[in-house]
Formats: sequence, C-alpha cells, structure tokens
Amino acid sequence: MSAETDSYEWIRRSALGFWSKADGARYLAFCMWSMRSGVPIDPSPIGGEVEGAKSALFWGWLRESSLALELIIKAALAQKQDYREGHASVPSTHNLPQMWKMAQLPKTSLQQEDHLRSAHQVLQWSGRYSAPRRGSDDLHVNREPLPRSKCDDRPSAPLSLKMQWESFDTLYQMAQEAYFKEINELAY
Repeated sequence: MSAETDSYEWIRRSALGFWSKADGARYLAFCMWSMRSGVPIDPSPIGGEVEGAKSALFWGWLRESSLALELIIKAALAQKQDYREGHASVPSTHNLPQMWKMAQLPKTSLQQEDHLRSAHQVLQWSGRYSAPRRGSDDLHVNREPLPRSKCDDRPSAPLSLKMQWESFDTLYQMAQEAYFKEINELAY
C-alpha cells in the first residue's frame, strides 16, 4: 500500500476529521438559516433576484444541515469503531437512519426518524446527480413514502420543507454528545 493510499484510508477512518467537517457544515447551515428570513446579500451582481436568493438559501440550508448530520453521525460511528473494531472505515452511504443505529446513538422519536430519512433523501438527490444509483454496499432501506403530518388532516409539504433549525440541531447535539462521550471514556 502506498503512502497516498495509507493517508486516504486514515482520513476515511478519522473521527476527528468527520467531526471537524460536521462542525463546519453546521456553521454554514446556521448562517443560511439565519440569512433566509432577512434580506439576503444582493444577488444582482451575478444576475440573480432576491426571491431566487431566498430559495437558494433555503435549499442550501437543507443540503448543509443534512451534510452536517451525516458527518456528525459518521464521526460518532468512526469514534466507536476506531477503538473497538480495529479501525474499520465508516460506510460510504447517505443512509442516516441506518448509520444512526450502527453508531448506537440514542433512540429517536418518530419525528426525528422522519427528519433523518428526509436528510438522507436530500443528500441523495441534492443536485449531485439526477438519478442516484444504488451500489452493492448501499445501506438503502426500502421504505414507504414519508408520512403526512400527524398534526392535522391537511396534506402536508414534504418533511424536508418543514425542517427547522431546532429539530436539526437537536439531532446534531445527540450525535455530538455520543461522539464526545466516547472520547471522554477513552481518556479515563
């Protein structure tokens, strides 16, 4: 194995690397969440319109918050695997509900489970390719479409359109606490 391959594999297994990237994505998600309700930076120098900028901020928030969740879950999973399973790499998947379970993170409510599934969909479809393919190592679980809101009888918007900072950050903090708890247990 070459030094380049070794460093690549080391990075793929680095819990701290996942956490650092998760922290950055969380910050960007917070910035986009905060800016979406105010007046966005003037998009006219690049030929944009204010309404388009607000929509872009919202979709950017969805992507970054979903990415932050994926990375913090992978940090917790990598931390757990790093010292207990002989330096195994985390799966190369966006299946957040499955990785949440693999990392043995705290039990989620139905709404939180829906949030994880919605973030999985955002990551899989967020403009990287029009129709993602499932690989043999994909942890995709065949599921029914996301349920309608249980709060009322009206048809509801897709869950991703209802995500709020608080619901995202609650999940993020749950995974981050598990990550740091694992580090603290190893230190003592």
